[in-house]
Amino acid sequence: MQEKKHAPKKIILLTVFTISLMAAIVVFLSQTSFFTAQNDVDPSSLASYEPFAAQFKDVQIFVPLREISQSLLTMNDERIAWPYGQKRDGWKVVNFWATWCPPCIVEKPSLKALKARYEHTSAFDIGFVSMDFPKNAADLNEKMMKKAMTPTPSGFYTDDFDIWKVFDIKGLPTSILINPDGNAVMALSGDIDWVSSQTLAFVDELIHGKN
Repeated sequence: MQEKKHAPKKIILLTVFTISLMAAIVVFLSQTSFFTAQNDVDPSSLASYEPFAAQFKDVQIFVPLREISQSLLTMNDERIAWPYGQKRDGWKVVNFWATWCPPCIVEKPSLKALKARYEHTSAFDIGFVSMDFPKNAADLNEKMMKKAMTPTPSGFYTDDFDIWKVFDIKGLPTSILINPDGNAVMALSGDIDWVSSQTLAFVDELIHGKN
């Protein structure tokens, strides 16, 4: 009795599976934004920098800062080392704010909108650090609710006054731009619309690494 040959059928099934998998990957990639942030980009050299910087009261460019000894506290009251100094895939804005600061409250919605815009890519993100110097996270949440603000579970707060000196913070809000190497390269003072055309052009150019 002649043995049946199953190899061609297996090859056909494998081919169909491979094509289906590739099609699924193409669909996924077409619906997701992926960027490769450039570590060696000087933000102040970008074509979109001047219109972006003009929105702030003051812009300070650092010799890149990396060794930051100050710690932060999570919204679970856990003390952690400065979390933004490690190398990562992309750029980060760390926003220093407080509930007693009216301009901070005004700009918070646009910061959250910008964060949501890039939530599907690791090339850009926003972190929040409260400068209320609360007794604990519950105290900070209470202060936020009194201002009709939504608590930020992923945010941080500090009890270290020296952090003002580290970044030479002159007032609030102040946002620190951190490059993919984990170096603080720029301090941006004052509140702006973080989803303005000038800001979006700067962020898009920053993460694409175009000059």
